Amino acid sequence: SSELVANWHGITTTNVNGVGHVSEIRLGGNNLAGDLPAEIGNFPELTNLLLWSNQLTGSIPPQIGNLSKLVEMDLAPNTFSGSIPTEMGNLVNLEILWINQNGLSGSIPSSFQNLTNLRKLYMQGSVGTGSEYNSSAFSGDLPDLTALPLEVLWMKDNFFQFSDIADEFATYEANIPDFNFSPQFTADAPEEIVT
Repeated sequence: SSELVANWHGITTTNVNGVGHVSEIRLGGNNLAGDLPAEIGNFPELTNLLLWSNQLTGSIPPQIGNLSKLVEMDLAPNTFSGSIPTEMGNLVNLEILWINQNGLSGSIPSSFQNLTNLRKLYMQGSVGTGSEYNSSAFSGDLPDLTALPLEVLWMKDNFFQFSDIADEFATYEANIPDFNFSPQFTADAPEEIVT
């Protein structure tokens, strides 16, 4: 006899029109390894995807953008590689996003401007001395997120330059209660830059 998915560790289900759906995946700190499969996009009712403190590898599949009902996603820390898929900007109900210290690099997609419910964005890197986390550093021009209802914006310990957020810096400082930008580092020799 097959075990009910609702009884699986870390899985919560919900009924929609008489059909059972997975609504929450809470598997943080479970020693998960390997790639995050493209099939993660096949959970239309998923509201919470919490995979913190595992050893997940590979790139984040673009199918993650199918999870339009997602409210919280925690992918940090892990050992992913590559950059953030542009499709993550499709998660228009997302309120809390943890993409810090998880091996990703590159720029933050401009599609993040679509995350109009985002209240907390954790994207601090792991550059600098004594970081216990997998190499992870974002860089490049940050999209203008001033229209988002952000209460937390953590971007320290990356390779951002002040010019990447200069136009928005004063707005972030004035409107985001928990905002940190410094320190940042240079990519060639890890030199600390404090604004």
